[in-house]
Amino acid sequence: MKNQMHVTATRHFQRSSRPTCPSHQSVDLLWIPITAVTRHVRRQPYRDTEPMASLFTKLINGEIPAERIYETDHELAFLDINPKSRGHTLVVPKLEVASFHELPPDAACSLVVTLQKVAAGIVRAMGTTHYNVVLNNGAIAGQIVFHVHFHIIPRYEEADRSRGRGLGDSETLETVGEEIRRALEHLEAG
Repeated sequence: MKNQMHVTATRHFQRSSRPTCPSHQSVDLLWIPITAVTRHVRRQPYRDTEPMASLFTKLINGEIPAERIYETDHELAFLDINPKSRGHTLVVPKLEVASFHELPPDAACSLVVTLQKVAAGIVRAMGTTHYNVVLNNGAIAGQIVFHVHFHIIPRYEEADRSRGRGLGDSETLETVGEEIRRALEHLEAG
C-alpha cells in the first residue's frame, strides 16, 4: 500500500528552485501541496494506509494562524503555541512526511540549513547561546503531530520555573516573534 500511495503522491509533485547544500551539488527540491488537514491531532501511530494530513500543513497553507518567524520555498519556522521557554520555535518542511528518515536527502539538507539559520536568529534575539534542538520521531518517541518538525528550545541561566506558562499568549508570541524576525533580518543583511 505504501508504494501505491507513493506513486499517487508523486504525480502531485511540483518542481521548485534549485538550492545548494554544502555537501551536495545543486538539487531539485520537490513538495506536495496538501489542503485537506485534520483539525484535531491525537497521539496515535502514523498509518501508511490512511492519507496523511497534518495541523502543520494547515498552518503552512495559512488556514490557521501562527506567529511565523522565517519562511523559504521549502520550510517554515514559527513559534510554538505551548512554549517550553521564551523563543521556543518549530521548523518544519513544507513537504509533508511523518518522519525525518522519509525526507528526500535534498529536502533534509535544506531543512537543516534553515534550522541552523533560525537557531542563529534565536541566539541573537533571545540573548542566550544555550538551546536544545529536538526531533521526536514516532509516537513512542513523543511525536504528536505526524509531520516532521524540529523544536529549537532556548535555555537560560536562571531556570524558568513557569515551564512556558504565560509565554503562549498572542501578545507575548507577537513580541518574541518580532524580536527573532529582526535578528534574522540583521543576520541576513550582514
